[in-house]
Amino acid sequence: MAESRLSQSVEDYLKAVYRLRKPGKAVGTTALAEELSVAPASVTGMLKRLSKDGYIDYTPRQGAELTAKGLEVALEIIRHHRLLESFFVKRLGMDWDQAHREAEVLEHYISEELENIIDQVMGHPDADPQGLPIPTREGEVRQQPWPSLAEMEAGQNCTVRLVQHTERDLLGHIESLGLLPGTKVKVCEVGPFEGPIELQVGDRTFHLGHKVAAAIHVEPVAEAAGQKRSRPRSGSVGRDDSKG
Repeated sequence: MAESRLSQSVEDYLKAVYRLRKPGKAVGTTALAEELSVAPASVTGMLKRLSKDGYIDYTPRQGAELTAKGLEVALEIIRHHRLLESFFVKRLGMDWDQAHREAEVLEHYISEELENIIDQVMGHPDADPQGLPIPTREGEVRQQPWPSLAEMEAGQNCTVRLVQHTERDLLGHIESLGLLPGTKVKVCEVGPFEGPIELQVGDRTFHLGHKVAAAIHVEPVAEAAGQKRSRPRSGSVGRDDSKG
């Protein structure tokens, strides 16, 4: 992956362009300004610089797209971030929010040697604690288009695979409910018009609002032969980067 160390600001911009990307569409300056909490004029200046340096293709009034060079850097930083989060949560016992905040700082400074050590110590994980895919050293990202809980029907059994959101309070709420990747859940009831969803997790039953359910992506579990299976509505994870 990328060898030279760029400034934290440059890396944050490239990561933000990756997070906001959509197929066939450039990322606009307004979206980047909101994502990075900076003035639009500052974004324009940085995009011109990144374009000159070959990290993005930038067209005024349209936006920016990563070049192969920029994508390499963005994926390296995301790999650092998600490996660090995995280490902080699974080895140091941090909660998701604390791990994310620490990784946001350290992702820019760890060496490739330390990255490899963490990867080995953690058993070469392919996803972070939220289920987001960890890019490989070669820059590959493997991600399944899991549907969300909000798309499931009553009676459906599922396994949580991914929690895709960046709001601290929402992530903390989901974590406190124990809706972690690998958790088995049953959808008991679905309220009409994006109403609350009743879930059963082990011996607990509780309700989730539609916004929370939409952030949790699941793998539907096929029922045993002879049992009626509730078919989920179509859907997929829209983009990788909720965070990291």
